[in-house]
Amino acid sequence: MEVHLHSNCLALDSRRVERLAKAGLFALTGSIDSLGGFEKADTEHVFSTLESARSMGVIALVASLVTAVNIREVPLVARSAIERGFFFGFELYQHVGGLFSLDVADLIPSSDLVSDFMVAMRSMKIKTGAVRNTHRFMAPQSTGLYYHGWKCDPSRDDWIVVNNDGSLMPCQEFKTDLFAMDLAKLDDPRWVREKNKAVRECKGCYYHCYFEPQTSSKREVVCAAAAMLGHGACDWTAQFDSANIMD
Repeated sequence: MEVHLHSNCLALDSRRVERLAKAGLFALTGSIDSLGGFEKADTEHVFSTLESARSMGVIALVASLVTAVNIREVPLVARSAIERGFFFGFELYQHVGGLFSLDVADLIPSSDLVSDFMVAMRSMKIKTGAVRNTHRFMAPQSTGLYYHGWKCDPSRDDWIVVNNDGSLMPCQEFKTDLFAMDLAKLDDPRWVREKNKAVRECKGCYYHCYFEPQTSSKREVVCAAAAMLGHGACDWTAQFDSANIMD
């Protein structure tokens, strides 16, 4: 099993990173949502921590949460991370209104901002191969999906979420009455029933961590693996249109 830690890195230093690496940490993602202001020192600390992790054989990534407040700055964060040799990924602010996300109107970016942002990130992915989000997630129709919602396929088990109290969740937005030790197998009728109920009640989301596992093409998986192994970016330019991007 590969262990991937996502952290703001504020409590991490080279000594703790070394302990994590020796314990088998596969990848470390550091959160950076801005490059300046009061967060500048924190940003440099995140980069320094990730550099320590990379020197110890841990895959190092930078991630940003994109909101209406920072959406124009995130491409600069991405460029800075990639220039330092890190992979970059982003999550769009979600307003599902479930257990995890809050529906805060001031944080929801406009459709024009989302569209322009996706164009910039697609271009960066094509040029560098270091943007981990998939082309399908950033495709031209992504703005509509972001605002009108995407729903996962409850017949699949691409992930399972265990809450801090041990309860099982189809995703972080919906809690069930089942606990991790209640199930012997994933096709248990109780779990299937809970997943279907959650999808019915969900108004839709656009979490990349759920969307991408269920929609990634084989081509993107191969290109992502090649980039992580240091073989550079795949040439997507010839295929990058609304017809081919969904292959």
